[in-house]
Amino acid sequence: MTAGGDEIFRKKLSLKTAEPYKNGVTMSPQGRPLVVRLGGDLVYESNPSANDIGRPFEFKPVDESTADGLYLSALRFEKGRYFDQALEKYGACLKREPGHMRALIRSAELYTRRGEYEKGETLARKALAADMYDPAANHIYGVIARRLGKLCDAKETLGWAARSPEFRTIALVQLAEIAVLEKDFDRAAEYARKAIDSDAFSSSAYEVLAAALRRRKNTTEASAALDRLLTFDPLDHQARFERYLLSGRNGDLKEFQAAIRNELPRETYLESALFYIRNGLTEDAETLLALAPEYPTVQYWLAFLRKESDPAGSAAALDKASALSPLLVFPYREEEIPLLEWAASVRPGDWKPRYYLGLVLWGKGRIDEAKKLFSSCDTADFAPLFLTRAMLFRESDPAKARADYDRAISLDPGSWRGLHLLFEFLTGRKEDDQALETARKAAGRFPGEIPIRVDLVKGLMNKTLYAEAASVLEGLKTLPFEGASEIQSLFSRTHFALGLEKFRAGDGEAAIPEFERSKEYPESLGSGRPFDADGRLADYLIGLASERLGQKERAAAAFRAVVDFSLKFPGHGGPGAYAGGLALRRAGQGTKAAEIMKIATTPAPDILSLMR
Repeated sequence: MTAGGDEIFRKKLSLKTAEPYKNGVTMSPQGRPLVVRLGGDLVYESNPSANDIGRPFEFKPVDESTADGLYLSALRFEKGRYFDQALEKYGACLKREPGHMRALIRSAELYTRRGEYEKGETLARKALAADMYDPAANHIYGVIARRLGKLCDAKETLGWAARSPEFRTIALVQLAEIAVLEKDFDRAAEYARKAIDSDAFSSSAYEVLAAALRRRKNTTEASAALDRLLTFDPLDHQARFERYLLSGRNGDLKEFQAAIRNELPRETYLESALFYIRNGLTEDAETLLALAPEYPTVQYWLAFLRKESDPAGSAAALDKASALSPLLVFPYREEEIPLLEWAASVRPGDWKPRYYLGLVLWGKGRIDEAKKLFSSCDTADFAPLFLTRAMLFRESDPAKARADYDRAISLDPGSWRGLHLLFEFLTGRKEDDQALETARKAAGRFPGEIPIRVDLVKGLMNKTLYAEAASVLEGLKTLPFEGASEIQSLFSRTHFALGLEKFRAGDGEAAIPEFERSKEYPESLGSGRPFDADGRLADYLIGLASERLGQKERAAAAFRAVVDFSLKFPGHGGPGAYAGGLALRRAGQGTKAAEIMKIATTPAPDILSLMR
């Protein structure tokens, strides 16, 4: 420990995990900056500015008046995973500057993610026409060419991409995979080793290397590659399955299966199977999928892989996929688009592959195609399908959406979710009477469901039935969860509205407790009180009500609370800042009041009328 640069304490510690250590140190003189070091890594400094950083940390609004501005806006959307908005902005950028290289490349990649390879290829081709050596353009063109089966194009462009440090490893891995697909296992091993030279910890490179060496019957080197891979990536399930394929030993198979302990083991099997499918190792893929848990897309893949070699087995797998429940089945992979298109074409009378394909396309932002697929599923008897379809059509065809909500509720009357979503739909359309009727019906059938009780509170508030809403909230008890602040907000708004009602009626004595209640954070509502909770609006109205009641001390304390908060947190805006500005004027601090008012939001007219 040092104080002002002078060492004041040193001791060698040998502690067990979680063992507390406590000591006291006399400092003289007091107030010098304190630094505490534990080993070489943990450092505490008492000077609050010791770790200040000068670089900007706030996102600024992007100026979209230029092509580069539109590109940066699109990139921000893309990094936030708002891919539809990103594509829209990239499109606007390209409309303004058709040759914008980065926008062409990023758009091509997003279209590839959506499974729209032809659109991506067109954009990537434009980028290469402008600069044939650009590494990113070559990389995405190579990826697309491979998806389209244009292997010569893929190898050419990935070769150029591999010259860049940024893309070298991944491009070489893909070249190795293409070599496996072409059954050139020596070339595959060569590319995989080059990828490992570029990145010694590339799991993908080792996976391809092990598969290529196994197919070359080079057991010793394949085993060594797998040993190395599992040394730095012990959770690599692909490596364990490769070890089983290499040895054929039942013990290796059990080790592979026992290591998969996640919540969705089927996804691990599917992801590993896709490695073999895209590399043309269909027998290995079938072996793996045959071990996977029962799941519709597992069966669809088995059916697809067997369609030529075993038509009867393919049909049996399709039958099994159709018989499996669609509950909690959410296909999402780009590779599943052609698979499900095939399944839908060979089983036109089965709604399930169309439903699954619609889910994938919806997730990829291909909304119009998803709508067509969902519209063709009227024969389904699965409530979540109709809830999903209602969400797709609620803006473009509200009548269709309403019918789908009703259909879902009738198909699954034991679920509260249909009524919950119907309430949200009606509320969004300002059909408050029907929304409240739905909420009351739901609360009667599902009194223990917190979302349903919250819906009832919202419905009551929309009809200004604040006392009843407050009564429902009093009976709520919920554990903390992400989003619990919404319930606290309803509690605050409800009691604030009750305070306003009583204040307008001239009953200040009754209004004050409601305003006070609106500032509380009941533990039973699942949201803790924030450090800087802004209760200025309520405090200001408490001050006004107290004044009218002749309670000068109470009024002064309330106004002082507003002033103190405004001075302590001058950056807090909103209606609370408006109350802060008024309270500062009352306190004779006109300059501060003017500053606060610059970031204030004027309260609603019914509140503003009481503050004047």
